[in-house]
Amino acid sequence: MVGCPKPSFTSIAASGDYSETNTCPATLSPGQNCAITVTFTPTVAGTRNGAVTLMDNSLGSPTQTISLTGIGEVNAISFSPASLNFGNQSQNTSSRPMSVTMVNDGAAPVNISSVAVSPADGTFTQTNICPATLSPNQSCTLQVVFTPPDVGAFNETLLVTDNAKNSPQKLRLTGTGIGN
Repeated sequence: MVGCPKPSFTSIAASGDYSETNTCPATLSPGQNCAITVTFTPTVAGTRNGAVTLMDNSLGSPTQTISLTGIGEVNAISFSPASLNFGNQSQNTSSRPMSVTMVNDGAAPVNISSVAVSPADGTFTQTNICPATLSPNQSCTLQVVFTPPDVGAFNETLLVTDNAKNSPQKLRLTGTGIGN
């Protein structure tokens, strides 16, 4: 009686705008399984096709293909952290600057036309080193300072006006003015 060889993977590879990592051993015993994790990183906007191809030593079909489809956003902006809370700050005294990172996590450049705090009353002020165009996967840093003019809670918004989806992008700013 001739025994069947245990399946052995000769390669596992992703194509297109996809990459993969896996927990698959070189030889997969009967009843054993493994996981393949796929990451989608679109290089341009629109529908992006790819595949994960598994090559092994099995006799009838040594190639298995898993088709992949994703949609790359034209442009998208995100903030980290998602909001800034300055806590308590003595009135008429400026806080230390807090930083927020703005990232273009889309597949196309984002053209930034303005960065401003609303309302522009001087309670929260910002400075930034952001370029006029933020390329895909590029980030920039914004610094915000809180100077409460009075005692009480303050809520304002940092607005980034650009050509990305849902413009202007909004970052919530909060802080509480306390007596000296």
